[in-house]
Parts: sequence; C-alpha cells; structure tokens
Amino acid sequence: MRRFAMQELLPYVALILAGLQYNLVIALSAFLAGLAASFALSAFSLSLSLVAKLTAVLFRVIRGVPPLVLLAATYWLLFPALRLQPDALLACIAAFTIRTTAFQVQILRAAVLSVERGQLEAALSLGLREREALLHVVLPQSLRAALPALFNELSSLLKESTLGIALGILDAIARARYVSIATGYSLVWMLVAGLLVYAVSWVALRFSRILHRKLAVPGTLGAGVAELWR
Repeated sequence: MRRFAMQELLPYVALILAGLQYNLVIALSAFLAGLAASFALSAFSLSLSLVAKLTAVLFRVIRGVPPLVLLAATYWLLFPALRLQPDALLACIAAFTIRTTAFQVQILRAAVLSVERGQLEAALSLGLREREALLHVVLPQSLRAALPALFNELSSLLKESTLGIALGILDAIARARYVSIATGYSLVWMLVAGLLVYAVSWVALRFSRILHRKLAVPGTLGAGVAELWR
C-alpha cells in the first residue's frame, strides 16, 4: 500500500466536504419543516379530543420506528402512494421531517406545560386575550425552556442524515467509502467523515448554549441550566 503526499490527499478531503452539504440540507430542512409543523400541532396536542389522542398515538409509533425503516417506507411506499416521482433527497427530507415532528411536538408540549399556569392567569387579568397571552407570555417562556432539547434534536438529525446513503445520497459518509476504495485506507476516511459531521453538530450545540444563556430569565429554571453550561 503506497503512501500519499499531502497534495494528493487534499482533493479527497474536499470531496468529502462537498458531500457534507447533503447532510446539512437534509438536517436543516427537516428540522425547520418539523419545527413549523410542531408549532401548529403543539397547541392541538394539549387538547383532550379523540383526534388529538389518536395523533399522539401515531407520533408515539413514529418515534419508535427505526429511522432507516421510516426512510424506506417514505421512498418506496409513501411517494408512490401519493404518485410522486421518487427522489432520494426529497424522500430523506420528508422522512426525517415526519420523524423530527413527532419528537418536536413532544418537546414543545413539555415546554408549554413547564410554564406556570399563574403566568397565563396574570396575563389574562391584565386584559390580554387568551391568544395574545399564549403568543406573548407563554410561548416565549416555553421556547426558552425548549431550546436545549430542540438543538439536541438538530444534532440527532445531522447524525441520522448519514442514513441517506441507503438511497444513494452521496453525503460525507458515502464519499468517504469511495475515497477508502481509491486509497485503501478505509478506517481513516470514515473517521474523517465522522469528525466532520461531529464538528457541525458541536457548533450547533455550542450555539444553542450561547443562545440559551443570552435568553435565560434570571431566577428561572432556564437560567439555572444556563449556569450549569458555563
């Protein structure tokens, strides 16, 4: 097995870096779409209606399904059922959007329930309507509480996005496999790809800590958690 000079290795690193964009696109698109859907469903999930209970059961099932199974079901079952042209990237985004929505709804629901009822009652006593009180009082406080869990979910999506290789997505991990074949050093290049994904995940989690620390209200649980992160 011959040795490679540094200038020979740089194109391989650039190739893996180019594949990282697919991981970012899948993770960020699914996270933002799931967050939008979760906002719409979080208030609904707090109700006691039969539909809300059935939705909760459906989300519980989705949370228990392995990501690879959900990915395959989206690509080979859901897309054909909707008469959509199979597209690996869109299937990945759709599958992980469904999966992260099931988790984010639970995160936002728990965050809303963590806000004391007295906060809502005080806002209503000051003349705010219930919708205004939820929007201006309850929601900002619940978002502060949910930030760490939401960014942990984004970190999980970054790692799960590497499963796109099953549908032929040429992400960082997939390209690392091709580079391994070309160079003969399989473990080294898989570690390089893994470290790149980890680096992006670390930046996201670090940003969440800074953001949470800036937004934490003194004297609250959120502020205490921010102090533990210092």
